[in-house]
Amino acid sequence: MLDEHLIALEGSQVHLEKILEGLNEGVVLFKKGPKLSDTLVVFFNSSALKLLGEASLHDSRIPLPQVFREPECMQWIESGPTEDFRLDRKDEVLSLRRKLIESENITYILITIEDITRRTRLEETRQKFISNMSHELKTPITSMSIALENILDGNSYNFQQNIGILGRSIERMKQLIEDLSDLSGIETAANLVKEDLLNLDD
Repeated sequence: MLDEHLIALEGSQVHLEKILEGLNEGVVLFKKGPKLSDTLVVFFNSSALKLLGEASLHDSRIPLPQVFREPECMQWIESGPTEDFRLDRKDEVLSLRRKLIESENITYILITIEDITRRTRLEETRQKFISNMSHELKTPITSMSIALENILDGNSYNFQQNIGILGRSIERMKQLIEDLSDLSGIETAANLVKEDLLNLDD
């Protein structure tokens, strides 16, 4: 009976590891020790290895400070806040989430890792575009206003020139609108392809 129970337990563990291996998000499980240096890796999936690199995750039993070397990140893991942690590493931006798991008087720390580099860069581009939008719109609007005033004044000598200014200003505004539409489309697509992060609150 006990042997059957152990076999079932091992089978459940293998099944869970297969599920975690199929996630796009990185998953690292630590066994909590009295100090951070005593908190050791007991499991990580291939996505975590890809995101953190072999220098950080080359084997199990690695102490936590070798996986997450940044002091702010280690402090965040130790203090246990509920909000996500943004980890900037070279050319990538990672979002970390933390969950404590109590099992048979042992405390585990589950960290999930999501690559948000593309989303972050897109948000930076969006903010930069919006900040420049008022300036970009000001030029064609001002040109159109001056051209219309000249036409209304009945200055036939510069009529064709003013019509040309109106046409170019309208084309510039159309281009700005298309740029804004393209940016909105990219942002929407990014949100659609983003899969839900592993829910740590369940």
